[in-house]
Amino acid sequence: MNIFPDIQFTMEEEVNNQLAFFDVLVCHNQGGGLNTKVFRKVTNTMQVQQFNSNHPISHKRSFVRMLYRRVEMHCQDTEDKNDSSVDDAVVHDEDYDDGDGGWKKKKMKHKREEEEEEEEDE
Repeated sequence: MNIFPDIQFTMEEEVNNQLAFFDVLVCHNQGGGLNTKVFRKVTNTMQVQQFNSNHPISHKRSFVRMLYRRVEMHCQDTEDKNDSSVDDAVVHDEDYDDGDGGWKKKKMKHKREEEEEEEEDE
């Protein structure tokens, strides 16, 4: 019985010994235990904010940090943690990365440009 009739609860069934819960995919392993990994919906377009946008650099840094932190938090297997190729591809495609951690270089370049602009304004 529900106190608030407008709130409806649903229940998901396991499919192929897997159950998605928020952004975590919970899987039964062969030993009877549970493994977790990052879950992405099929409808996920993998679109992210472009690095050259006018958003604050702190937002851009936190986005990249969040992508990799999700993998660290949700993946139990080392194999799954090493397979963050989807996140790497997204970051690379949106000009955050040049394949060698370049998003950090771009961040520093952006910061230097801001400092130079401030010096010119003075």
